[in-house]
Amino acid sequence: MTMDEIKALHADKTVNGVNEKGSKWVVYYDPSGKVRGRANWSGGSETDTGIWEATQDDMFCIKFEKWQDANRRCWQVYMVDGKLNYIGKVGDAKSEVDKDTWRQGNPENL
Repeated sequence: MTMDEIKALHADKTVNGVNEKGSKWVVYYDPSGKVRGRANWSGGSETDTGIWEATQDDMFCIKFEKWQDANRRCWQVYMVDGKLNYIGKVGDAKSEVDKDTWRQGNPENL
């Protein structure tokens, strides 16, 4: 996807998912470039905030204040069979998100 397609895809959208450890999460991508999220696991829940951007070299990048060790991480984004595939640099896991799980706006009030 191009920088403009990545921006259009994420801006003012909320997405739910489950990480590799089975924890459920929800993230809202504010059009301003801010991101807010909540993760739930068997021991409770946690929230975090950060920034997201689409870069000139067609990458989707995100940096949370706490999550992912507060490191900036970037992925290329591809649409394959109706699923969004996020491919990171060597050593980063590939993520796959069903596009149908994305919702317009911030219905979770993050």
